[in-house]
Amino acid sequence: MTVRTLVMVVLVWMNLSLPGAADPAVTYDGISEARHDLEMGFEINGVVAEVLVEEGQQVKAGDTLVRLDARDAKASAELLRLRAESTFEIESARAEWELAQVEQERAEEAMARGAGSDLEVRRARLQTERERLAFELFKQRQQEAVLQWERARVDLDRYVIRAPRDGVVEGLEVEKGEFVREVTPVLRLVDISSLRIEVPVPHAVADRLASGDEAIVVHEPTPASARVVRVATVGDPASGTRVVVVDMDNPNARAAGEMVRVRFASID
Repeated sequence: MTVRTLVMVVLVWMNLSLPGAADPAVTYDGISEARHDLEMGFEINGVVAEVLVEEGQQVKAGDTLVRLDARDAKASAELLRLRAESTFEIESARAEWELAQVEQERAEEAMARGAGSDLEVRRARLQTERERLAFELFKQRQQEAVLQWERARVDLDRYVIRAPRDGVVEGLEVEKGEFVREVTPVLRLVDISSLRIEVPVPHAVADRLASGDEAIVVHEPTPASARVVRVATVGDPASGTRVVVVDMDNPNARAAGEMVRVRFASID
C-alpha cells in the first residue's frame, strides 16, 4: 500500500467516524496538493554545463534553469545555417543555365542559316536542360538545408530546461559537470498559486455534487473559496465513499501538503 493510499484510507476513516458524517452540512478531511508539481528532465543524454537556479528559488515562466553542454550541436547548427543562407551554388547554376540558353540560341540560328547541324542543336538543347535541372537541384538542396537548420535550432532547445510556468524550485538533483541521462528527473518545480484537494465523501454527499459547485476550505484564520472540478464516478465499496476533487486559488501562498477540511456550500 502506497503512502498516498494509506493517507486516503485514514481520511475516509476519519470522515466516516465523525458524528453526523452522513449529514451533507459537515466538513470533510483532505490534504492540499499543488495543482502543478512538475518533475523535469532532459530529452537527451549530456553533461551539465550550467545550473542557474538554487533550491527554494522563485522562477518565472520561460526562465532558463539548467543547460547541457551543447557546443557540438551549436557547431553543427551553425554549419547548417551557412548552407541554408548561401546562394553561391544556386547563382552559379543559374549562370550556367543562362549560358547554355545563349549557346542553344546560337546553335539554332546557325542551323537556320545552314551553318550548323541538327546534332549540334540537339546537343545544345540537352545541355540547356541539364543546366536547368542542375539549377533546380541546387534550389532544392538549399531548401533542404533550411529545413535541416530549422530542425537543428529546435534540437538546441533540448539542451535547455526552461520553466514552463511560474513556480519554486523544490528539488535540484544535478551539479555542473555531471552526466545526466534522458528522461531522468533533474529538478522539481512546484507552483502553489492553485491547490488541489481530493476529499473522500459518502455517496449521499457525492450524489448531490457536480463540477462547478462552490466549496469552502476551512483555513485559519480565514476560510477560502474553492470549486468542485470532478466527482468520481467509481467509489470505494469498502468505505462507501467517492472522491470529490476540489481546486482553490491560493493568493496567500499557503504551503501545500496541509490537512484541511472542506465544506460544500451548495448542499449546506
